[in-house]
Amino acid sequence: MKGHQKTRENWKDSVHLYESTDFFKTMNKVLDAGNSIILTMHYMFVAKAVSKDHVSIYVSRAHAQFLDFKRAKMPTGTQLTDHFTVMDTNHE
Repeated sequence: MKGHQKTRENWKDSVHLYESTDFFKTMNKVLDAGNSIILTMHYMFVAKAVSKDHVSIYVSRAHAQFLDFKRAKMPTGTQLTDHFTVMDTNHE
């Protein structure tokens, strides 16, 4: 899995994450300001723009069809950042 998403020039709160089951003839907004996606077999991680310089990370699980996003809980004292990395620790 490739998992490093480096910031673009600016994160945009006008970019949203949509889903569709009919090739986007109809769409459902899943997450406001969802800018960057990392998809694994079991999880989808999305960077949600908080400002042009910072993001919050949201996560959804495959069993929820990647549609029920929750804000990821970060350790106490974690500082806002302009990028994120997801590490897959599964061993096969």
